[in-house]
Amino acid sequence: MLLRINGETKEFEKNMGIIDLLSGLGITQNIIIELNGEIIKKDNWNEIMLKDNDILEIVSIVGGG
Repeated sequence: MLLRINGETKEFEKNMGIIDLLSGLGITQNIIIELNGEIIKKDNWNEIMLKDNDILEIVSIVGGG
């Protein structure tokens, strides 16, 4: 399965959901995910299975002052 993540194409051996992807990438911080141009609510991450050629933008939330 090919996914485009933050502008970079990555290949994965199996289909997976968003939670599996984040775990595999070692992402544990506060983030926002955009999937194919649509922001996905964190409550829905468990329900979404990624498909070949999906485009994701994963953005870290950073606080500051």
